[in-house]
Amino acid sequence: MQNKKEIYKNNSAIKWKRLIIINIKKRLTGVTIFIILTNAVGYHNMICIFVM
Repeated sequence: MQNKKEIYKNNSAIKWKRLIIINIKKRLTGVTIFIILTNAVGYHNMICIFVM
């Protein structure tokens, strides 16, 4: 019983690490896309869009 619990803990930890890494990668890609868009449109225009 003790062994099964330990194995489960280790597996869940690995799964969490993978999920966190995937989330970080998604965030980074989102941020880079946002930066590219802001540079393409122009910072001033983006501010105007946000204000409106």
